[in-house]
Formats: sequence, structure tokens, C-alpha cells
Amino acid sequence: MDTVQLAMTEGVKDYLQDQAAKSGLASPRDYLQAILDDLATRVQEKRELEASLLEAIRSPRVVADEAFWIERRRKILDKHPELK
Repeated sequence: MDTVQLAMTEGVKDYLQDQAAKSGLASPRDYLQAILDDLATRVQEKRELEASLLEAIRSPRVVADEAFWIERRRKILDKHPELK
């Protein structure tokens, strides 16, 4: 794993130490790693959402009557049982 060194003020260092402790992490390094991991996840999720939206925009139009929404809801709940 590569190492990156950052110069920071004492105030920033103290803040990172405090946030690491509040988050239950061992060190500011672990706290920064968690932030970067979260950022990477959010960027990937945003890309996936944008791809899904583009796919939806390009798909053929359908009549969204009550039967459509009942079936759509069933499919979503089948795929995500934790929403039930």
C-alpha cells in the first residue's frame, strides 16, 4: 500500500484525532481512510444511479396505470425484501 503524507495545522490534527475517537477509530489515519472509502462508495453509487436514469430515459414509454405500479412495487419488494 502506498503512503501519502499530509502537512496540516495543529488545529486540523486535533480535529481529526477528536473525530477518530468519536467514531471509535484508532487513529486519524483510520478516520481519513474511512472518509475516503465512503467517498469512493458514494461516487460509485452516483455513477450507477446516473446510468440507471439514462437507461430509464432511453427506454420505451409505458402507460403507468394502477396495474403498472402494483407490478413495479411487487418487483421492487421481491428484489429488496428488507423494504417489506
